[in-house]
Amino acid sequence: MKFTYGFTTKTVKGKKYVYFWKYAGTGRKAEQYIGPAGKAETQRKTLQVKLDYLEGLREEIAETIRHAKAELDRLSSS
Repeated sequence: MKFTYGFTTKTVKGKKYVYFWKYAGTGRKAEQYIGPAGKAETQRKTLQVKLDYLEGLREEIAETIRHAKAELDRLSSS
């Protein structure tokens, strides 16, 4: 399992905008618009998006650990 994500700044019509990107389970890159670069609200939203994403990863990892432990227990009791 590999988690790859980040933020990038793109220039559109001479103005800079921040985007969040990640690779979905399908291997496709997904992007989400955050807001205009340099704005306090965009910085706040950037941190919130990062936190939400990392908390989601934590839940996914915890679920993967639970499944692995259950499988190990099942195999050990056989």
